[in-house]
Amino acid sequence: MRKVPLRLSLISILSLMGVGFAVSLTQHFYGLRNGTAGFKSYCNLGGSINCDVVSLSTYSELIGGLPLSSFAAGWFIALFLITLVARNPFWRRDALRIVWGMTAFSVAWGLAYLVLMATVIKAYCLSCMAIDVISITAFVLATSLKPEGFTVHKPDIPKWKWLFGVIGTCLIVAVLGLRAFEAEKMSRATTEALINAVFENPPVAVSVSDDLPSFGPKDAPITIVEFSDFQCPFCRLAAMTLNTVASRYPDKVRVVFRNFPLYSACNSASAADIHPFACEAAHAVVCANQQNKFHELYEVMFEKQADLKTGRTAEWAAMVGVDATKFKDCMAMPATQLAVAQDTEDGAALGIRSTPTFFVNGYKVEGAYPYDIWVAVIERLLKNEARR
Repeated sequence: MRKVPLRLSLISILSLMGVGFAVSLTQHFYGLRNGTAGFKSYCNLGGSINCDVVSLSTYSELIGGLPLSSFAAGWFIALFLITLVARNPFWRRDALRIVWGMTAFSVAWGLAYLVLMATVIKAYCLSCMAIDVISITAFVLATSLKPEGFTVHKPDIPKWKWLFGVIGTCLIVAVLGLRAFEAEKMSRATTEALINAVFENPPVAVSVSDDLPSFGPKDAPITIVEFSDFQCPFCRLAAMTLNTVASRYPDKVRVVFRNFPLYSACNSASAADIHPFACEAAHAVVCANQQNKFHELYEVMFEKQADLKTGRTAEWAAMVGVDATKFKDCMAMPATQLAVAQDTEDGAALGIRSTPTFFVNGYKVEGAYPYDIWVAVIERLLKNEARR
């Protein structure tokens, strides 16, 4: 029996690494759309190194909204299985040809996607580039195995049919299996009803002064005013979804934050005292904003919502770089309490009774809407802006 080349085993290992990266990217793809991915992914380093931007682009989808990465997972699973088949001398000639072809295709696709990230998306995904390195290495190893050309031996058609069947089966199983990461979707009728409900009433005027806590460009065509409570679970989910939306539209969406804690000690409009630590969190975000650290503390407080208690906001503020002395002084200032009171008064005047509540260019959105509905609402507003 012919000895199995070590290089073939290395391609098998690389294939499994490719599966791991592809599955991780697929989980990230669905997590962003489910609102469960958190505020920053493991490979979001800021600037042009941003997996979130790449995963939220339309170029991360292949067919029917299915993530490209799930197809990559199936592709690498198939590559792994075919390298195992190639260990059999009876199958090796044809299996090695297909291994070489698959790795060559992976390299070509990866390089094309790299150009797309550089020229169109203008952001880079580290995990995608890791897959590129895996593909290139596997291709070099496959080439070094010197698969025979078709002029010497014609392909064994039955074997090729079987091996292509393996590839097709792996793609289908991976794409369908990885949909387990996807949250259950609303029916089309429900989705349309929620979108239409946003535009049923005319927009209202909402304060969006420059000194209010915000993120996103101030000249963005879409302004989302968020009335929220840092101890509210649905506010946390909505904030994470909104972060995903803002990442998808970095130049077109500005989010302005207004406090509306559901606790009467700092919100006279609150009908229930259900979030006793929300007032301190509201004051903390006002003070963080004075040091240009609003967004950082906003993310931390929602991320660590389950740990929110008296005194914890000072620890988190220090963690994101807020000056501790200035923060302590600010928390004791009457002006800080007045700022929160102004938010709650404005919210009450706008008819807010629960959190989260948003105003998108003045249109009221109540509750934690799914990502797809946010995108539909924003796309409709952008089209309206374009017609003006």
